[in-house]
Amino acid sequence: MVGRRFQRMKAGDVVAITLACVVVACIGIVPARIAGGSGARFALIRSGENTWRYPLDADRAIEIPGLVGITKLVIEDGTIRAVESPGEQRIIMKMGAVGTPGQWLLSVPNGVLVTIEGAQSATDESEVDDVAM
Repeated sequence: MVGRRFQRMKAGDVVAITLACVVVACIGIVPARIAGGSGARFALIRSGENTWRYPLDADRAIEIPGLVGITKLVIEDGTIRAVESPGEQRIIMKMGAVGTPGQWLLSVPNGVLVTIEGAQSATDESEVDDVAM
């Protein structure tokens, strides 16, 4: 019974199936290369309804307005860190610099969230975190 189904396939069917497989493969491969296969990373910063995106390859100072004041961030050497933020405990400043995709900074009183996104470099992928241990 199975053999009869395959006997009914014509050359056009084989071409259509092969073409569909190639298209599906390209849908997964091409965007991954465009999105930063070279290791491009950026900081995605959210505060309230506002969103900013800064590449980590250019040093700069950034002021983000939040719920209770201004959070000052600095991008240098491929990382971002908070240098000033309102709030009594200033936890975002104590979190240090982040630069690996998946890492984040958060100022709860000011409502500022910084996440690192983009492709990981070869050194980032080889790091072992405490979850793996």
